[in-house]
Amino acid sequence: MAAASTAYLAPGLLARTQATLPPLADWKKTAEIRDRISLPRFPARDFLVTEFGAVGDGKTVNTSFIREAITACNGAGGGRVVIPPGDFLTGPVHLASNVNLHVAEGATLLFSKNPGDYLPLVQTWFEGVELMNYSPFIYAFGAENVALTGGGILDGQADFDDWWSWRGPRAWKGMKSGSGTGWKEGMPYQKASRGVLMEMAAKGVPVQQRKFGEGHYLRSAMVEFNRCTRVFIEGVTLQRAPFWSVHPVLSTNVTARGLKIENPVGANADGIDPECCSGVLIEHCTFDTGDDCISLKSGRDHDGRRLNTPCRDVVIAGCHFSSERSALSCGSESSGGIRNIYIENVTAGTVFRFFRIKTNTQRGGVNENIHIRHARIEKALENFVEIQTNFNEPLKDLPGVTDAQKHIPVIQNISLADIDCGPAGRALNLPGTSDTPIRNLELRRIKIGPVANDNILTYLENPISEDVIIGGEEFTF
Repeated sequence: MAAASTAYLAPGLLARTQATLPPLADWKKTAEIRDRISLPRFPARDFLVTEFGAVGDGKTVNTSFIREAITACNGAGGGRVVIPPGDFLTGPVHLASNVNLHVAEGATLLFSKNPGDYLPLVQTWFEGVELMNYSPFIYAFGAENVALTGGGILDGQADFDDWWSWRGPRAWKGMKSGSGTGWKEGMPYQKASRGVLMEMAAKGVPVQQRKFGEGHYLRSAMVEFNRCTRVFIEGVTLQRAPFWSVHPVLSTNVTARGLKIENPVGANADGIDPECCSGVLIEHCTFDTGDDCISLKSGRDHDGRRLNTPCRDVVIAGCHFSSERSALSCGSESSGGIRNIYIENVTAGTVFRFFRIKTNTQRGGVNENIHIRHARIEKALENFVEIQTNFNEPLKDLPGVTDAQKHIPVIQNISLADIDCGPAGRALNLPGTSDTPIRNLELRRIKIGPVANDNILTYLENPISEDVIIGGEEFTF
């Protein structure tokens, strides 16, 4: 039972069960990617927000005081804007070039629960589509040499009574947050506005004319670096995010190091979602999330093809994951492609899935050269590895906003090696299709504990397995 499979190998192509070819992954490339990622540098100048009028009493609204400190720092040629110990209530914080927002240990940025405080509209993203919407809580657009550092806390204060409820009904039963988002019939719900946004993107409506915000209930990310270069995020703790926690998008030279992302409950409470980014290093971060811990993305459908910017050259190392969904995910917003991803020396507690690729014929895009090695997972509740080539979202998709033309995704050159996993609902869920076979999947030196369900293996081209044990039995394709 443990190693049984429903398998279909594409005609004329055989499983390479004897490891006759060299490994797919060239791990020397991780050093090359690291060497190309340059960190920002800042003058040794501090701008203490309390010197601009900020008060850390948890009641005073400090938005304007923090803004003044950032403007002064930027105008002086850069430095650190320091949030000292205390509880500083604020609306959105907009960063500028050459500014390092330093949230000191003992400091908490408490973000307002009032959506109106995140106006006026700014150019941002929602689920892989550009729009004018509420500002992300910490936001930079077109900045260079920018950072968010320190040992303090960013507290989005989101809960089931406000931001999360906008998600509407939840499509899954979470381990910690249950099956709901706080939404009840008659409450604000994002679905209609989400459909309008997708239709605007399909029709090519200019981004500046896609105006949402008040009355539309589309949430923005907690931290977003949009079209930035030389981005550094280090040390802070993020909790109670309204939506995705950290969203670097269309950015280059991005480093996230030593973050703690603590969103074990909440709707769409992803950890770090690099989108359309080039040169990304995520290391020594700890995740406890109600959705994917790290999800690599490159735009949804029409916007992803319009921007045509893959997420590429990403190194993820030394991280620990706990998640109600996937520890590591690609998509589903992947229309611009995802390639050259290297993940190593990671651990996970209980996760729903360890690694997942999700795409469909609306997305298209190429997912290739994705490699994982040296991982330890305590438990995978549903699947150890899942590659969905026909992913669907029944609670989100609306009639009339889908594209009649098929955009066939490509999935190829995926490897996993030197991995131990405890019990799993299923080891391998790999339903390729005739349009999108899973090409060149390589599994080497993998051990998975007891499993509850058979593998699903369809339309695999040139898979290879070497020293793979599932439920105590040797597995081969």
